[in-house]
Amino acid sequence: MEQKASNQGQQYSISRCMEALHGMDDVSDEIKVLASDVLKDASSREFFLCYESRLRGLWLKKEVAKLGTQLPPCK
Repeated sequence: MEQKASNQGQQYSISRCMEALHGMDDVSDEIKVLASDVLKDASSREFFLCYESRLRGLWLKKEVAKLGTQLPPCK
């Protein structure tokens, strides 16, 4: 049972999420930085990685908006 939890933890790790974020050209750097607050939670990491890659950006933008953090204007 403990081995299964460990494997699941690695499957949805922060480093895997960051790896996925690096490849997302449709997401601004500001959203990527704020994503660290969203992806602290294990269930959020699992949602993020389970979405198709084309939907991850949309989901992430929605979650970042929930944080209520004001983004600086894009240049």
